[in-house]
Amino acid sequence: MTGHGHGHGHGGGHGHGRHHHHSHDRIDSALEGSAAGLRTLWFSFAVLAATTVAQAVVAALSGSVALLGDTVHNATDALTALPTP
Repeated sequence: MTGHGHGHGHGGGHGHGRHHHHSHDRIDSALEGSAAGLRTLWFSFAVLAATTVAQAVVAALSGSVALLGDTVHNATDALTALPTP
């Protein structure tokens, strides 16, 4: 899934320095500081969590280790969308 802003193709680039998660403290603070920002973060979390669950089901049914790996990746992306207190 490229909709979560990473733009990676699943061709093996994850372990070779081409895939990075950067913290954006300014953006996070702005999002968490308003009701609209919090709604956006919760919506993002919900979409990523739903995608993770769907992928987990397909990974379990297919036995795909690659899809299982991407499922774990999406789960961690979902957790980064959770607003912090």
